[in-house]
Amino acid sequence: MNRIKTFNIIGGTDEISYVPIEEIELDSVMKNTLDDNGVDLSSFTIKNRAPLANRNGKLARMERMLKGMKTGVEYDPVQVVIHQSGGGTSYVPPFLRKQGVKPKRIPLKITYSVINGRHRVVASLLNNYTHVPVLIQK
Repeated sequence: MNRIKTFNIIGGTDEISYVPIEEIELDSVMKNTLDDNGVDLSSFTIKNRAPLANRNGKLARMERMLKGMKTGVEYDPVQVVIHQSGGGTSYVPPFLRKQGVKPKRIPLKITYSVINGRHRVVASLLNNYTHVPVLIQK
């Protein structure tokens, strides 16, 4: 089963992917905006990968973005960078291996950090979308 659906833009060179919204990392400004709207963020990764001018701030102009989404305005896909962690096994020292201790599998975790489109991600969450259209930067 493919968890990321990909589509080619007709006549274009970019490939749009639809990723589960829980896999998109939220920065502190996105988190603050969502906290004000009562969104449960327990299943999200909060990480500040890019420098932010005001980590305690909130996203402005959200009403305009929400209104646009509700009226059917088509926005560009969110630009993201993919991050992978895990996918291997834990280290077990040789003396423990001799005692029969086996390494544990570390599940592969994939997340995406937003380069362009923080308002679109927050508005998608507020509109209860399950997937977000993205362009994954290589």
